[in-house]
Amino acid sequence: KLNTNTVVSKLATMEKVPVIYNITAEEYINSSVANYLNYIILGIGAICIAVSVYLVIKYKSKGFLAVISFATNIGLFSILIRLTKIQISLNGLAGILGLIVLNTILLDNILKCIKNTDKTFSENIKNAYLKTIDIFTVMLIIFVVFAFSNMTVISSTGLLVFWGWLVIVLGSLMLTVPMLSIANKG
Repeated sequence: KLNTNTVVSKLATMEKVPVIYNITAEEYINSSVANYLNYIILGIGAICIAVSVYLVIKYKSKGFLAVISFATNIGLFSILIRLTKIQISLNGLAGILGLIVLNTILLDNILKCIKNTDKTFSENIKNAYLKTIDIFTVMLIIFVVFAFSNMTVISSTGLLVFWGWLVIVLGSLMLTVPMLSIANKG
């Protein structure tokens, strides 16, 4: 009876042994997920277009400014994904869809709140963020925990959504709010 050490030692001291084989057929196995990936990406694009149309129809020119901010956030997020080399899986695509929903909720709340003429613009923006703080906080906690997971798929999804969350929060503060402030004064 041989133990593992003996087998490894005998294999390490052996010379090269030629292996003779014949190829009988070539088979390529494609994942069924790869077939649907283009449809998923097209679906996410259609959702983005639907959100943009909704914002423009409901809020007119201020909605158009929000759409510009929405598109800029998507661009910044894409650059960030590229720079951080995060692996995108189906879970990641679901996370991106969640980020689109979160961004839409935030933009909708901002646009609703700035209609209020009883308060100042900055108070309205503060109220808009306070209306979405519960969603922001829960999402952040969940995906920071995901980011520290040992499983690559869950970890990359956590990182993806964390960076997306950061782009939405900071992008809205640095781009959407100033554009709407200028539009509000005009």
